[in-house]
Amino acid sequence: LVLAGLVSFGLALERIGFVGAVFVLVVLSSLAGHDFRPRETLIVSSALAVGTVLLFVYALKLQIPVWPSF
Repeated sequence: LVLAGLVSFGLALERIGFVGAVFVLVVLSSLAGHDFRPRETLIVSSALAVGTVLLFVYALKLQIPVWPSF
């Protein structure tokens, strides 16, 4: 499931944006563990989404679509 999370991140990045792709990656990867906890998964995925946006978009100034374009 971890590999499925990585593949889905790459496929979903342009469609649902960087924040949505991070959520998909963390949720799918957390399903690979024995003790899946939805509340902790949402907290971790939110923190990782904020941290990665701050790092890659604002600090490194990469042109990544943060939100999906409609």
